Amino acid sequence: MPPHPLLGISRTSSASIEAHLDRVGSVFAAFREQDSGCVSYGVRLAGGERWFVKEAVTSDARRSLDRAWAFHRAVRHPAIVPQVHRIALRGGWAVVMPWHDGEVLYHPAVRETADRIGPDSAMARFRARPSPSSCAPTSGS
Repeated sequence: MPPHPLLGISRTSSASIEAHLDRVGSVFAAFREQDSGCVSYGVRLAGGERWFVKEAVTSDARRSLDRAWAFHRAVRHPAIVPQVHRIALRGGWAVVMPWHDGEVLYHPAVRETADRIGPDSAMARFRARPSPSSCAPTSGS
């Protein structure tokens, strides 16, 4: 059986992660204007599986993605989509996460807007949700 086109590879020889995604599936969403310096994609593989792939395209973004990778290794919570795999790229890497339908908590390219801080915003509704009592780090701390 061939390896999984995202989870079964450790690096790609494609010029970009987008080129690899176009080879192994269909990119159905692209998020190019993000304040993080990353570019993200929703990709549907041949069997219908949908994945979210995030690539750091600047040095600041690579540092941010490194911090996020460490965070996701240490914390598990039902409200946090896990980063499950990394793919090495020329000059950096991309993270792979399962795709989850939902609402964007705030516009990823515009800071200090009402969609981030407004009382009726998706972020405010998310923050107001009750927290389960079993929220604990995965390590023995």
